[in-house]
Amino acid sequence: MRGNVGQLLSIPDGAVLLGQSEDWLRKRIERRLIPFKKIGSRVYFDRGELEEWLMAATIVSPTEALENAQRMTESNSNAARPA
Repeated sequence: MRGNVGQLLSIPDGAVLLGQSEDWLRKRIERRLIPFKKIGSRVYFDRGELEEWLMAATIVSPTEALENAQRMTESNSNAARPA
């Protein structure tokens, strides 16, 4: 992935790379949830950084989320019990 560092993508190109709409991407930019660069008033993405961000995104199924929540709840309740 490091070979793509320095290649700048526009918002439409970034949306295509991520498989999302431009509106979805603009909302992530506004909330600063995705790495971007601003040159003047224009927003760009470093392709390498965007690919790294995408690979780092953890996707959890609803079942996994429920299991994780149950484990955390059990862990917290066990820690709160006096010895």
